Amino acid sequence: EIVEKLWLDIFLRRTLTAQLERVFSTKPDKSKYVSISKKMAQIWGFSDVEIDAFRYFVCQVRNEQHNPSLNKGLYIWSKKKQTGKTTIAKALVAILNGETTVQAGGAYESNLQREMQMNAHDLPLATISNAIFLDEAMPKDTYKTYGRVKSLMTSNTCVVNPKYQKPRTVPARRNYIITSNDDMRDFVQDDSERRFVEIRMEREPKQMSDDEVFKIWLDFAQNCEPENSTIDWYNTFE
Repeated sequence: EIVEKLWLDIFLRRTLTAQLERVFSTKPDKSKYVSISKKMAQIWGFSDVEIDAFRYFVCQVRNEQHNPSLNKGLYIWSKKKQTGKTTIAKALVAILNGETTVQAGGAYESNLQREMQMNAHDLPLATISNAIFLDEAMPKDTYKTYGRVKSLMTSNTCVVNPKYQKPRTVPARRNYIITSNDDMRDFVQDDSERRFVEIRMEREPKQMSDDEVFKIWLDFAQNCEPENSTIDWYNTFE
């Protein structure tokens, strides 16, 4: 148990922090941020608000002292094929976990059952990652689970129950990017819900390699800067 605790709570977290520091070792440049944001809007058709939601998410993940009650998840969806939503999600979670390729983002894919610990011995990926990708994670019938999902989104710890050991509380970073073919309103029951920002992708972008996509999102993430007041910024999203 001592070895496991050292791995989860100290060594792995330090490794993630070191990887992230390497990725974000350059100072943000506002002019570069403006330029890359315009490029993203041209390629994927993002609105200013959607680009700002991505910026909020990046800053949320990078700030280890972020208040979890102000967490926002990104819900990227489209009825259309080939819009690039999965590649974008993988690229961004890869970057925010200190990785260097889109493919590496696959290691940070989880599911709602695991994150909600529906099985007794589940270890949420949120305990060992900075950001997580959930594909088609949300059930359409959320009558019994919606309240738990809302509570999950704004927590920063969880109780894990390793086999043959005592349960214990460990830190968890609930930074989720969800991709889906279904409208967010299919599972959000509360019209005033603020824990998720909807990003609807309708444009089929020009063909790009994974490396090109990764470079765009890396440039974006490296040049994101937070607003002075996180709570005021949080309240700008409806």
